[in-house]
Amino acid sequence: MRAFIETAAQALLEESSSDEAKTSVAFEAVIDVHSWLQSLEVGDAPAGLALDRVFFSMPLLTLTQCANYLNFLETAGVSHESVVKNSATALGHSQGVVSAVIFSTAKTAQEFVEIGVSVLRYMFWQGLRAQETYQLLLTQYKQDGKNIENAGPMLAV
Repeated sequence: MRAFIETAAQALLEESSSDEAKTSVAFEAVIDVHSWLQSLEVGDAPAGLALDRVFFSMPLLTLTQCANYLNFLETAGVSHESVVKNSATALGHSQGVVSAVIFSTAKTAQEFVEIGVSVLRYMFWQGLRAQETYQLLLTQYKQDGKNIENAGPMLAV
C-alpha cells in the first residue's frame, strides 16, 4: 500500500506541476500528497485549499479508494489475485465506479498499481477540466441572471 501511495503521490505531483496544469484557469495548487502527509495532522487540510473542489477531489478520492482496498488486502492477508478469482463482479457508486473498474481490470497486484496510477493521472486531468468547465458555466449563468445557488462542479462531470 505504501508503495502505491508513494507512486500515486509522485504521479499527482508531476501532473499538477506541469506547465499545462499551471496555466489552467482552474489551477489552484500543486497536489503534493507526500508533503501533506508528512506535515499535517490527521484531519487537517493544507492551509487555504478547499479539498472538496473537483480539482482535488477527483484524483484524491481515487487515491483514497485504491489505498483503502490495498490496506484491506494487507489487513485480511489475501492477495488481489485471490479476491479477483473469487469475485463475480465489481460495483461502485458515483466515482466509486472508477475504482471498481481498476479492481476488475487488474489481474495482478502489480497491474492494480500500474492501472491505478494511470487512472489517477487521468482523474487529475478530468477534475481540472471539470473545474474549468464549471467556472465557465458559472460565469455564463451569472451573466444571464440565472439562479446558481446550489450549483457545484461535479454537475459538470
